[in-house]
Amino acid sequence: MTGTPIKWFVLKTSTSISRIREIMTREGVEFFFPTFQSTASVKEKKVSREKALVLDLLFVHCHEVEMVRVCECNKGVRPIYQRRPVLNKDSMDLSIEHSHYLVVPDKQMGYFMRTVSMYQNNVPFLSPKEVDMTKGDVVRVIDGPFRGIEGTLISEQGKDGGRVLVQISDIVAIPTMSIAPEFLEILHFAPTGKHAYKKFDSFQKRLDTAIANKKTDLGLTDTDIKALRTFIARYSNLIPDTNNYKAKLLTYLIMAHRLLEHPKEEYEHSPFRLSDMKKAVDIMHNTIMDTENNILVVVDSDLDGYTSGAIILSLLNKLIKTF
Repeated sequence: MTGTPIKWFVLKTSTSISRIREIMTREGVEFFFPTFQSTASVKEKKVSREKALVLDLLFVHCHEVEMVRVCECNKGVRPIYQRRPVLNKDSMDLSIEHSHYLVVPDKQMGYFMRTVSMYQNNVPFLSPKEVDMTKGDVVRVIDGPFRGIEGTLISEQGKDGGRVLVQISDIVAIPTMSIAPEFLEILHFAPTGKHAYKKFDSFQKRLDTAIANKKTDLGLTDTDIKALRTFIARYSNLIPDTNNYKAKLLTYLIMAHRLLEHPKEEYEHSPFRLSDMKKAVDIMHNTIMDTENNILVVVDSDLDGYTSGAIILSLLNKLIKTF
């Protein structure tokens, strides 16, 4: 089995909890099958029974051949297959293929186990079909017991906080307990909805107020400082969908950092972090050094296009004269 990766496989089980422990111990396979003690009244007596916390799902961490052996040698344990749509080119019919074992990435499995461990019993499991995942922002928890967990934010109308939904493929999802907005960092805005525009427009007003206060003798108020810090913490790692939003976000972040008088090293990044920047510099350098080549500068016909075009032309003229 040397060279084959160890993965988290999802199995379906219909056997008892004690039997599962017996099988996993005998096979020497790491597994995740949390349980809780449930108390019920039987003939006027309280009886404690152990019940599975995660429905009838068993998660095993092993090589694929070990997982297959566990399922083949033990009744009541079987693998779950990943569903994949397949298009028939002749009939153009769409069918579902079950050809791959369902695997949970280590990182996502870690989130899932941590979230489950926060509940004593009665974990509020959801089917991903019950929740419209396209309406929630993708977030990361930055503080508190769920720190580091990433998932889809489920929040009430008009509120920034809420519960983070940790999903395991398309079979089960579990929400965290309610998390305050200051503990959440936005990674991606929801693909549907217009609240991203409202968030940025709302911060623009706060930013204008902070700039005006900064110019006075009193300087920034506590409210200004909190708003600026919250914006930086919440949106520093956001990946906007459009170039306009990228530019607006970067401008807001730089202004917030400068108003708070943070060192430039905290918010000014090397241009070489941009993809293919080294390649672009090499092409520009070789073109300048070769006097037979010409450089064509193409700009957008708007204010920022002409401005950036003038900057690059001025730089090129200086470089050409230097070399």
